[in-house]
Amino acid sequence: MIRAATVALTARRNAPLIFALPVYIGAALADLTGYAGKLQVRRYGKAPGDPLLGIETASSPAEGIRFGWRVDDARQTDLPESGWFRVLITAEAIDQLPAASLPGEPATFSYDLIVTPASGKAATWMEGDFIVLPGVTE
Repeated sequence: MIRAATVALTARRNAPLIFALPVYIGAALADLTGYAGKLQVRRYGKAPGDPLLGIETASSPAEGIRFGWRVDDARQTDLPESGWFRVLITAEAIDQLPAASLPGEPATFSYDLIVTPASGKAATWMEGDFIVLPGVTE
């Protein structure tokens, strides 16, 4: 059984949010072949209606969740890497989230990342606050 990691994600309105994490089973990197994922951002947990922001599994470097890929920071590209997954949310998608009630303040929402392996049993891998900083540079 996987226990969800409680992790605050911090994004800026003027930049994409991108991160990659390894997944281990024991001491070995996991085989993530056939995995699918979904990440949703809402005002608060279990908020009714459509999510404010939602991404799903991607098969290209575009916005979404890629399994078997990591980020090459030096080249700002994705690299194939067994046992890793990469999340990318565009600046345009982040900018569509509602602003904080006070100008210049961060806006805080809730998110979770649900992953379904090829075996079909979905589990929440990550959850927590999704904090959006206003950003400065346009």
